[in-house]
Amino acid sequence: MIGKKVFKIQVDGLDKMEELGRALGGSLYPGLLVCLDGELGTGKTTLVQYMGMALGIRRMQSPSFILAREYDSKPPLVHVDLYRLSSDEVEGLALWEYLDDGRALLVEWASRMALGGFIDRWEIFIAYGDSLFSREISAWASSSRSWEALTAALSGFSGSVVLEELSNGKEINR
Repeated sequence: MIGKKVFKIQVDGLDKMEELGRALGGSLYPGLLVCLDGELGTGKTTLVQYMGMALGIRRMQSPSFILAREYDSKPPLVHVDLYRLSSDEVEGLALWEYLDDGRALLVEWASRMALGGFIDRWEIFIAYGDSLFSREISAWASSSRSWEALTAALSGFSGSVVLEELSNGKEINR
C-alpha cells in the first residue's frame, strides 16, 4: 500500500458497477495481481466480468468449481476463485507462476492467500451499501506502478470516488 491511502468508491446500481469494472479492466497490465474480497453476493464476480469486458472478453464464468479460468486477451487474464479452499490448499496453487508468465491475475476471496510476496497488486474490498443495489468499495495498491494504474483507472470513473488518508492502526477494508 502506498502511503496508507485508500480509495473509497460508491457504486449505486449495476450500470455503475459496469462502468467501474470497465475502467479497472482498462488499466490491467501483465504481472498485476487483483485481490477481491467481500461478503458472499456483494459483486466480486460481477466486477471481474466487467473488467474482462474491457479486455474484449465477451463471457466470463465463475471458476468456483475449477479454481482458475484463463483468457486470451491483452494482457492475458486468469480468473481464480478461492472460496472453496483453505489457506493451506491455496499455497500449493503456485499462483505467482501466472504473474511470472506475464498474465494479470484476478483472485476472488484473496484473503485466503498470503500476499506478502506479491509486489504489484490492487486490493479491492466490496461491502453492501445502504440500498439493495448499492456497494461501498475500498481499493488500494501496493506499489508505485500499481498505484499509478489504479489512479488512472479511477480517473475514468464518473461515480463517487474519495481518496482517504488512513491513520496508524486503522483497518483498511472493514
